[in-house]
Amino acid sequence: MERRSGKRLELTATLKLKRVQDDTEKEIMINVTDLSCTGMGFHSAQKLDVKGYYDTNMAIWTKEVIPCVVQVVRETQEADGTYHYGAMFIGMSEINKQKIHTYQMIDEIQKKGA
Repeated sequence: MERRSGKRLELTATLKLKRVQDDTEKEIMINVTDLSCTGMGFHSAQKLDVKGYYDTNMAIWTKEVIPCVVQVVRETQEADGTYHYGAMFIGMSEINKQKIHTYQMIDEIQKKGA
């Protein structure tokens, strides 16, 4: 069942996550698989805490970097031993949400013209 309220966009990106609750500077590499105004899906070789909060700096298609906090809400272990997560954005500014929404509209127009 689809739980995400925003339309998903394909996005290939590698980001670093840092757990908000940790004082350590341990970073976790992830591969983003899809993005919407409300959250993102990603793969990680490391197990993360469901309901955990993580800081990241997300480089979007314009190469602009958006700092944000995500909360992991779903986890699925893949057959190869990696994990797929669903996360929602916490406290993302309306301006940054609009940037993602604008790209969604451009992406839809381009797909219709193809």
